[in-house]
Formats: sequence, C-alpha cells, structure tokens
Amino acid sequence: MTDMDALISDILLSTQDDWSDAGWVVGQAMEYTATVAQANELALQMIVECLRTDLLVAGDLEVEGFRAWPVSTEEAIARITREWADLGDRAPTPDTIAWFDLTELGEQRARALGDSA
Repeated sequence: MTDMDALISDILLSTQDDWSDAGWVVGQAMEYTATVAQANELALQMIVECLRTDLLVAGDLEVEGFRAWPVSTEEAIARITREWADLGDRAPTPDTIAWFDLTELGEQRARALGDSA
C-alpha cells in the first residue's frame, strides 16, 4: 500500500464519524512525510484524488452542519488549489480552504475498509 493509499484510507475511515478539514488532512499527511511542505503537497494530492474519484465532496461547515459547494468537481478543485497556494508555506487550519464529507461511494469504500480491518 502506498502512502497515498494509506492516507486515503485514514481519511475515509475518519470522515465516517466526522467531517474533515484541510488542516486535519495535513496533520494526517505528516505521519507519512518529513516536512510540513511535503505534508501540504501530499494532502492536496490526496484531496484532489478523492474529489476526482467521487469519494469526497468539498463544502463549508455551517451551524446547520455540512453544506456541499454548489459547483462542479473541477471548480471545487480549482478553488481549493488556488486558496491552498495563497497560504504559501503555511499549512491550512480549521475553517480555511474547505471541509470534506464522504459521498455515497466514499461511504461504501469506508465501510469496506472498516470491515476488512
């Protein structure tokens, strides 16, 4: 299993219980990298991969709960990539960039991962 596969599994399993934010994903990526810059890069790659493969959806966390952005996947990726670049060398913190929830496919994959553990 590659670091990317392991990180995706970690994120899917954790996001079953609670929404994930970009900063939390970087924290998870730190387990697989040596520097914050590497963790930022790996986390962004993982997020883009999960969005493109319909495992996660990006959105905002509001008082009522998670609200998916009403944009296409590619528009969400462009926004996330742009806002991430605006941070420079800093890692995102909660409430910056985006929050993530599982799609139906992401839920199915997370359940399968949990069953195989």
